[in-house]
Amino acid sequence: MAVELSPLRSIYRSLTEDVSESGSDEELSRSSTSEPRPVEKKGVLSKWTNFFHGWQDRYIVLSNGTLSYYKSEFDTAFGCKGSISLSSASILPHEFDDLRVDIRVNDCVYYLRTTTTEERQEWVDTLLQAKSLFQPDQGYQSDAVSMSSMVRAGSHISLSSMTSTSSSTTSTKAHYCRLKEKILELETFRDIAVRQADTLQAYFDICSDLTSSALRDEVACESNHMDTIRELSSRSSDFQSESMTFRATMSGIVATLHQCLELSTRREDRLSRQLDREIERRKKAEKAVAEATTNARKNLLAGGPDLVEGPFSKLDEEVFLDAIEGEVERLEKEEEEKEKAEAPKEEVSVEPDCPHLEELEDRLSECLKICYDDVGNAWAVIHEDGDLKVYRREFEEGGVVIDPTKAYYTVKGITAYELCQVFFDDKYRLDWECTLDSFDVISRYSEDTVILHQIHKRVWPSSQRDVVFVSHFRALPQRSPEEKGQGFVVCNFSVDHPDAPNTGRCVRARCMIALVAHTEVPQIEGREITRDDITCHVTYHANINPGGWVPPSAVRAVSKREYPKFLRKFAQFAIGTVEQNSIAFGAEKQT
Repeated sequence: MAVELSPLRSIYRSLTEDVSESGSDEELSRSSTSEPRPVEKKGVLSKWTNFFHGWQDRYIVLSNGTLSYYKSEFDTAFGCKGSISLSSASILPHEFDDLRVDIRVNDCVYYLRTTTTEERQEWVDTLLQAKSLFQPDQGYQSDAVSMSSMVRAGSHISLSSMTSTSSSTTSTKAHYCRLKEKILELETFRDIAVRQADTLQAYFDICSDLTSSALRDEVACESNHMDTIRELSSRSSDFQSESMTFRATMSGIVATLHQCLELSTRREDRLSRQLDREIERRKKAEKAVAEATTNARKNLLAGGPDLVEGPFSKLDEEVFLDAIEGEVERLEKEEEEKEKAEAPKEEVSVEPDCPHLEELEDRLSECLKICYDDVGNAWAVIHEDGDLKVYRREFEEGGVVIDPTKAYYTVKGITAYELCQVFFDDKYRLDWECTLDSFDVISRYSEDTVILHQIHKRVWPSSQRDVVFVSHFRALPQRSPEEKGQGFVVCNFSVDHPDAPNTGRCVRARCMIALVAHTEVPQIEGREITRDDITCHVTYHANINPGGWVPPSAVRAVSKREYPKFLRKFAQFAIGTVEQNSIAFGAEKQT
């Protein structure tokens, strides 16, 4: 009778194969994943830099799943100025701008613009392709994962957490080492059991032969096998010892198998708990990403090109002011470089009746009272330079800054009539008002009364604004014999007009502005009056409601700087416009 060892061998072989497969999980994972074909692209795109410089050309390089940018193609040897990984990036073509694409990773955003829509589509397709090739490994496909999937997944079920991956890998390796030690013990037990089984098999074979011979011939058995029987009898103690040892070996094998089973069960429980934790982390991460994406779309990151003004703006007042000042300087530079070309204007017919005559008289009286009143304690000097003095009275309405401003200054070489005529005439408006984007004459009621719709350039980060107002030009009666020279006034005040409704594309501002001027000419005998003899005394009043919330400190800082610059610039423009003309005192206007 033979001892059957095939079950032991099959158990050992299955355990050895399982450990071998588990231990080589990383190699199997690597071999089963084919190397992605690299995606590369280079080119010059416009990138949003900051408040002051706006969009600037940058050399963009896509390589190995990383998007880098350089100041120019010639700077690539000196290192990139910044880079971003596409593996977890969001690639978002802009909803309204057909040339723009935003690339976002957490708090880092690259705003890029191409020159054509086709070029943008090429970049978007390439970026999406590169992102798909460098996606982080996903360790599970659903909540229900078989144990075989868990064995082959190994440490790849981690959500890119270096800490958890490291500890999980260390724990798994230690477990594999213990399991391999038990397998080696089983191998040793197997060798011992095979040798013991061979010894016992030899005893059994001898006994079997003797038994068969005895059945055939008792006498022959007694005579021929007596020596063998005596030999077996002398070795009976060895047989008993070998049997006990074999029994102990089998017990050791069974105990080791129990330990292997226990280790495998513990491993299964640990992997199951790890999988549950990873699934929970994945759900929390997906929820956090969804919330962050929603919040990011509602409130764009500070520094991006889409920020708008408002009481909940991410920009603090200092940054807002810096942005306004930088944009104003840029507009002034563009205005200086722009060639002056007068576009032909469509003639507007004169309408007989003005519906705002009563309001015009009220507004004009109000403006003249402010201009003629002395400066009291309510007005504070915000700028003083020679004969130019600018005053401001701080006032807010509903949280919106509406600070009335008043300025006094004198201009040499121009009469009050000429100065007010240049201020009123719409053919000069685009030349001296650099913040204007465009304007239209909606109605012309007479030569001295018109209604204008002005659209101002957007001064980022504030919104673009427009204003609809009546502009009226008239001569002023002499109030007293002591009054200096002939007086004229231009009064502008906001109105509503059906031909210029508020569509919401711009923030509708409100204004009340008055320019009052008086000509002073000394008594001259024996020669003609020249422009060197003429002095114009000017009072300027402005009350502007921006129509929306803007940081108060930004409004006041900009007005403090811009009002004096505007008054000086306008006066220089007016002098340059009339200096080659004969002197016009506006006597016909008075009559």
